[in-house]
Amino acid sequence: MDEMRHMWWLADLITKRGGKPAMEHKELDFGGDDLERMLEKQISLETDGIERYKTQIETTKDPEVVGVIKHILDEEKRHRTEFRIRLKEL
Repeated sequence: MDEMRHMWWLADLITKRGGKPAMEHKELDFGGDDLERMLEKQISLETDGIERYKTQIETTKDPEVVGVIKHILDEEKRHRTEFRIRLKEL
C-alpha cells in the first residue's frame, strides 16, 4: 500500500509539471518461496530505492519534489528497518 501511495505522489508531481507518468515495471521477483529469502530480497530492494532517492534529492532543484522524495525516503528507511527486524526474529 505504501509503495502504491508513493507512485501516486510521484505521478501527481509529474502530471503537475506537464509530464505523463509511465507506469511500466519489470517482472516482479519476490525472492523465492522461503520467507528468509523473501525478507532479504525486500531489504535489498529497499536499500536500492533508498540510494536512488538520495541521488534524486541531490540532483533535484524543485523544493516540492525534494520534499516529497524526502518523505518517501523516510518511509523506505522505515520499511527496511521493519524487514530487518522480521528477518532477525526468524
